[in-house]
Amino acid sequence: MVRFALSHSLLDLACLASLVAFGSMGGPLGCSSPSEGTTPSDAGTDTSSFCATDTRGLKWTPGLAQTGKNGLIRTQLLNIFPTPPAKGDNVWTLVVQDAEGKPLEGATVSVKPFMPDHGHGSSIVPHVTPDPASGGKYSISSLNLFMPGLWQTTLTITAGTTTDSVVYGFCVAE
Repeated sequence: MVRFALSHSLLDLACLASLVAFGSMGGPLGCSSPSEGTTPSDAGTDTSSFCATDTRGLKWTPGLAQTGKNGLIRTQLLNIFPTPPAKGDNVWTLVVQDAEGKPLEGATVSVKPFMPDHGHGSSIVPHVTPDPASGGKYSISSLNLFMPGLWQTTLTITAGTTTDSVVYGFCVAE
């Protein structure tokens, strides 16, 4: 494990040095680092096969539910498009409930997509729209998962004085 961390750090330093060198010459910029659980020699493997073997992400099924970290809320993904989550813009429809299973209407839902293997999120802020016709239903659009790999999307929900969060992690293939 220490060897992997050292190798990973050296790759990050080499990547940074390349960015500085090529960036100053007007060259293209970009880096990637191996996912946790891979070795540097695996870093360039096909992402679709990586997703098939990466056990950290959830498998999409309609009605996929998560309970908040503090146990104060519950969310249920009713629909996602495209299915499964894919590179580019995604749209999610979910229901937000309190701990007793009652729909939470008028809640504030913030969405933060993040790639833990790369240490970055998305520059595009997802848009959340409540559906006033059906209790506790919200639509998330412009959820931009712009590159392949593991994405952890944190939903932070505030209703009155109650705040809790859930994380949905999906591996996005090429």
